[in-house]
Amino acid sequence: MQNKIIRSVISLSLIGSMVLSLCSCASAPHSENSGETNSASVSEDIKLSPLMTAYGKAQDCSESIKEAVKNKDSASLFSEADIMLQNLKDIRTQTENEFVSARKTAASLGNDIFIERQRDYEAKVISKLNEAENAAKALKSTDESIRSKSAELISSMFAKDEEDDVLVLGDNYRNVKEKLKTTSSSASNGLQLPTDDDLIIDKEVTINDEIKAVCDNLNGVREIYEFVKNGVAYRPYYNSRKGAVAVFEQMSGNDADQAALLIGMLRYKGIPAKYARGNVFITKEQAVAITGADTPENAGAILAAQYKPVILNTVNGEISGFTMEQIWVKAYVPYTDYRGIGNKSGESVWVNLDPSFKELTVEPMSLDVNTADEHVTERTQAMKKIIPDYVPDEKITVNSRYIKRTVDKYLPVSLPYQLDTEIESFSFMPDSRRDSISVSVGWSNLFSLPISELYGKAVTVSFEPETDSDKSLIESSGGIDKVPAYLVSVVPTVTIGEKQYRGKYPVTLGTQQSMNITLKNVMLYNKT
Repeated sequence: MQNKIIRSVISLSLIGSMVLSLCSCASAPHSENSGETNSASVSEDIKLSPLMTAYGKAQDCSESIKEAVKNKDSASLFSEADIMLQNLKDIRTQTENEFVSARKTAASLGNDIFIERQRDYEAKVISKLNEAENAAKALKSTDESIRSKSAELISSMFAKDEEDDVLVLGDNYRNVKEKLKTTSSSASNGLQLPTDDDLIIDKEVTINDEIKAVCDNLNGVREIYEFVKNGVAYRPYYNSRKGAVAVFEQMSGNDADQAALLIGMLRYKGIPAKYARGNVFITKEQAVAITGADTPENAGAILAAQYKPVILNTVNGEISGFTMEQIWVKAYVPYTDYRGIGNKSGESVWVNLDPSFKELTVEPMSLDVNTADEHVTERTQAMKKIIPDYVPDEKITVNSRYIKRTVDKYLPVSLPYQLDTEIESFSFMPDSRRDSISVSVGWSNLFSLPISELYGKAVTVSFEPETDSDKSLIESSGGIDKVPAYLVSVVPTVTIGEKQYRGKYPVTLGTQQSMNITLKNVMLYNKT
């Protein structure tokens, strides 16, 4: 029984490792007394396993797909895509059969931990199968770049790994045990259980009473996610600037700031959540859809205006898509409710959510120039300065862009784009990625704070008595305008809400000093 338990907790990222782990759990004979395994029987059982047979066919098909892409043989590629979809269907069927047996084993142990691990493992396998099926379907895309990336993804999932063969088919069980030890440690580290910080509502993710009232009227993670996704307009700038409260009040923000609002709302509802940052690939069609541009070229110009890393991808001189840096949210959602259903119980899993990535609906509007908004009027005046006899048309057409609202029954199973690399995750936005304001008066640097922490607060600059003696002298003289200026020392002071920041260098009354306000905008040179 010990061998079965050890093998059942192996959880790797690729479908192949999952299949090997699942088969070893379901098929491996064991001895209740010795804990040793007959490796020859293991080898024979795995060779006959329907699941391993289906997986082997998928591996062979993966090689054929790679060859078809290399030779630019579209006909063969489309045919292999259909074969791969059938293989994946067979794997899904056989996996479910194995799960039935594994569930009984987990239940027989009489320990909730193993039952929850089984649920978690099933969720990971299903997620990877969904990812593989999406990639197989994308092999039929007319875009060569998408076909190539999809083939690479399938190849990585179904690579023939000799180490995995040794794990299951090796002659020496001690080697298997050592491999298990390494694999289990690696898998446990990769699970990244939530920390206390993932529930703290502080800094950018701080929310006010109005946001809390909205949360109280939303049912579950899906509705909170859709509130941000369908209600908050996207604005192009780099990294953190506004924070959750400003995003809510202005109903606009970039990927980092919309993530802050979603994280704050989720944490308020008791759902651990954190930021994630990585490089993603979006197709040219997606670029047009999320920017509201009329062409991929113009969509690229809009993306580049965000001042964050964006790389143009081309195939034979034609735009195929864009690789860009993106920030999204990881939410730790109860297993049975991770897609918006169930009773919010069971072991939780991390679910990726990006509320900032949304399609726009573009509607042309005809405006009368005489009643048009301020922007149109300013444009007309600017044209007249350049061309004195300029006469505008009576009507002007502008494109209005609206969020294309979507309401789904479930949370998304994956990000809406192809994830190339997840670089890092963090509970709070690092200071190096936060726009800030610094104020100095004379030689005194008074403060440097993120803009989000100043939002909605009154900021007052004043000169305050340096000591209590200075304060008493002013009062006994009948006020600041009557005391001898050379007798009093004052220090520049900034008051933000109830907090004061006092300067280090006092001056006498009548001294001239300059005040400098510095806005720090996080740009590409701060990229790590």
